[in-house]
Amino acid sequence: DHVTQAYQRALGRLRGLYRFRDLSPHESKIKIVGSLILSVFYYCYPAYGNSIGKSDIDRIQRVQNSAIRFIYGLRKRDRITPYRDAACLMPMEARCKVLTCCLIHKALTLGVPGYLRGKLPSRQDVSDRITRQNSELHMPRVHREVGRRGFTYFAPALYNTLPLDIKSLTS
Repeated sequence: DHVTQAYQRALGRLRGLYRFRDLSPHESKIKIVGSLILSVFYYCYPAYGNSIGKSDIDRIQRVQNSAIRFIYGLRKRDRITPYRDAACLMPMEARCKVLTCCLIHKALTLGVPGYLRGKLPSRQDVSDRITRQNSELHMPRVHREVGRRGFTYFAPALYNTLPLDIKSLTS
């Protein structure tokens, strides 16, 4: 399972860093955690998208919580949220949505990667009718829950919820 491998890789890296927890300040530990531990999930989250279950999302969130405990030297029962906010980190599920929206926007504006651009037709490309939703992405019909987890369904659903001023950005 891909999520389990990424989870184990991130936890292994975090365990390796624990012997150095008293040697560096919080700011450098935040950068180390972001580049060595959380980047494992930042890289693969858009690929997982909506296809991973709630239990896997919770496991990934626990890795982030452990990383925050490492940064600030917290105990297991201490509240994480104020420290996560102080480190300017988003919860992992929200970060997944942001990364996925960035990937979709990049595919739509720059055409990169090309195979994703082909999976994201606009409403105007699919229908001859002129409606107010012509600028939105086409949402295919799905008949099963498995279809709702696919990229061609959840990506347009996520991107269509963005405000128009964000969608109109070019960079």
